[in-house]
Amino acid sequence: MSWWRASVIGLFVIACFATLYFAATLFIPIALAILLSLLLTPLVRRLARIGVPRAVGAALAVLLLLSVIGGAGTMLAGPAAGWLDRAPVNMAILRLRLKELQTPLDDVRKAVAQMEQAASGGENRDVDQPQTVIVRSEGVVDTLMSGTGTVVAQFALTLVLLYFLLAGGDLFLRKSLRLAKRRGQRKRTVEIFRRAETDISTYLVTITLINVGLGVFTGLAMWAYGLPNAILWGSLAAVLNFVPFLGALATMVVIGLVSFITFDQIGYALLPPITFYALTAIEGQFVTPSVLGKRLTLNPVAVFLALMVWGWMWGIPGMLLAVPMLATFKIFCDNIPRLATIGALLDRR
Repeated sequence: MSWWRASVIGLFVIACFATLYFAATLFIPIALAILLSLLLTPLVRRLARIGVPRAVGAALAVLLLLSVIGGAGTMLAGPAAGWLDRAPVNMAILRLRLKELQTPLDDVRKAVAQMEQAASGGENRDVDQPQTVIVRSEGVVDTLMSGTGTVVAQFALTLVLLYFLLAGGDLFLRKSLRLAKRRGQRKRTVEIFRRAETDISTYLVTITLINVGLGVFTGLAMWAYGLPNAILWGSLAAVLNFVPFLGALATMVVIGLVSFITFDQIGYALLPPITFYALTAIEGQFVTPSVLGKRLTLNPVAVFLALMVWGWMWGIPGMLLAVPMLATFKIFCDNIPRLATIGALLDRR
């Protein structure tokens, strides 16, 4: 009978992943709204303690979130659009800079070209001359704007669901208490929900503040080096740091390319990416472990697998949500005795 139960569970898991994959446009806003509700629940609860109705507090929390996102978007839209439009020019400059480091290879190419010309008799035939073809394509910004409608719709759904989750408060807890028949079971359910909610909120708030701090220090360092649009690179570092390993690597590559394009001296151009690497090393090895503590650390193998799976299913949004969702799942497992084994497997210790 055990093999039959295992088969049913396996088929159920496969069906769940298939549903999440094919209905990504529906489940991404739901997952984001749930995580944001856990992040903003402490704020709504504090407003309720001073007499603000929960519905009003939820609306204020959503408006605060909109203000932060809108302000950041307005501040970063100009520099980001400028860099995207200048991408072909910047790539041309980057190729010229790389040519400075490829003098031996250029000499080899010239020697090969001379040998080919000598072998062909040195004749110049107009018929064989390659024709220049100019292909006009849409700009990078236009390409990105083509999917704006879907993104806006998903964002609107996220905000609406977020408001109802915040305004509903302990709706799911009350439903669970109705299903619990015994008084001791009800008390245990309340304790599990409260502890899990507190741990998840603490984790999300803490990791968000740590990433914002990394972004601030990155922006200040890039500004001190004279890198243009330092705020843009600091914001990029803060957002991509939600993706462990890969996010920091992508940010370091971007900063290195921009630095290589901006500065003439190779030694000076290496300083910004090296500085960013040092900041991420300090954050990952000292700041995050000391602030979060050992109780909320995750197994690196589980983190990498989560990034692979959710990145494959949901793309970049999945990679950004992978670790917060994994941490949320681990915290729930830690607080539910039947799932404690799974929580232990996801632990770093």
